[in-house]
Amino acid sequence: MRKNIRKLSFLVVFASWGFQAPAGYASEDEWLGLPEGNGREEVFYSCQACHSLMTVTQQGLNRESWKETLVWMIEEQGMAEPDEEEWGPILDYLSTFYGRDRKAKNMAAGD
Repeated sequence: MRKNIRKLSFLVVFASWGFQAPAGYASEDEWLGLPEGNGREEVFYSCQACHSLMTVTQQGLNRESWKETLVWMIEEQGMAEPDEEEWGPILDYLSTFYGRDRKAKNMAAGD
C-alpha cells in the first residue's frame, strides 16, 4: 500500500511540473505551427535548438539555398550537423514548406 501511495505521489508531482513528451513525441500544438510532413520532426529539433522557428518560417529559400544556409550554420554558428540520413528529409521539408512558393503560408491561409 505504501509503495502505491509513493508511486501516486510521484505521478502527481511529476504531472504538476508540466510533463513534456520526449523527443520524437511532440503533440500537434507542440510543433509550433510547422505543417505535418516528412522531415518536420528533424527540422523542429534541429532548428529550434538554436533559434526561434520564426526564423525558419520567414524564409523563402530554394533547396540549394537551404543547404548553403545549413552548411553555414554548421561551419560558422556551431549547429550540430544532422546525420547523413536526415539531410534529405530536412532539405525536402524546408524547400517544400518554406521554399520559394511558401506552401506552409498558403496552407495556413486556407489556399
